[in-house]
Amino acid sequence: MFKKKHATPAVTLKETWKDGDAVTKLSFFIMGLNAIKHRQWVKGFSLLFAEIVFLVWECEGDQTDRQTEQATLDLWGLNEMSPSNPFSSELRNPETEEAGRV
Repeated sequence: MFKKKHATPAVTLKETWKDGDAVTKLSFFIMGLNAIKHRQWVKGFSLLFAEIVFLVWECEGDQTDRQTEQATLDLWGLNEMSPSNPFSSELRNPETEEAGRV
């Protein structure tokens, strides 16, 4: 009854890439660049800032995960060489684990 009909887009991404200028093509990879070009300063710089924060967060995430894991192990009194550390891959032996389960 109130169902909206699907409208086809006026311009496809392929046409935008083919007919767009250099800034338009760069905006496919750098968020906010086209908004900055059209003097939409707040929107453009907000999108650019969000993209930079995301990329830094992704690059720093691996190092932070290792630091968090080490802090958690230290909190529980488990260090890398402890036999009671279930995360220590050097001390785990699958053959002895299988024998202990049977």
